[in-house]
Amino acid sequence: MHKKDELLREIIEKELGLFVVNPKINTDKFGTFTNEIKRKNDQIKTAKIKAEKAISETGLDIAIANEGSFGPHPKIPFIPGNLEYFYLVDKKHNLEFEGYSFTHKTNYNESYVSSIKEAKELALKWGFPEHGIIVKRKRNSKFFVYKNIENEKDLEKYVNKILSLPFHRKAFIETDMRAHKNPTRQENIKLAFSNLIENIKNNI
Repeated sequence: MHKKDELLREIIEKELGLFVVNPKINTDKFGTFTNEIKRKNDQIKTAKIKAEKAISETGLDIAIANEGSFGPHPKIPFIPGNLEYFYLVDKKHNLEFEGYSFTHKTNYNESYVSSIKEAKELALKWGFPEHGIIVKRKRNSKFFVYKNIENEKDLEKYVNKILSLPFHRKAFIETDMRAHKNPTRQENIKLAFSNLIENIKNNI
């Protein structure tokens, strides 16, 4: 759904000899970074559920799924970190493999802003427009959530929408952590997948 198949297709075909099929599953129903839908299960179980869903949708024997999470660094709590987890299941041969990568190299950020100028300054600091920005009414909003903002004109448009709401003097902006909108996260996804491949080669 977030173009990880495109990101990893070449290495999957080269290192694992697999032809990649994307089952086009709406994985947002398992949870979103923006909290419109809460993740019901932990990171590992969610990835396994995704893989099982892919197998049931395609009828194929092998599925690969990824789930990412963001939070405090385990040793330096005030620095955010990104943990990527990969799961590969082979139903035909009854095999399971995992891969991980944790890094503090992330642009995971969020803030309330009271003006277009403030929003643009923060967004650029966070890597916009190469990295996506999401605009919301407030941190835990399920409504008035604007994604796929790709330029300063769109950013200005949606921040203005929030600031123009009655009794609303601030808008909430955050970095878009979805894989296809976050090149920094993509690098850690690649590292986690490399770890998956290494674990496969070391155990077969």
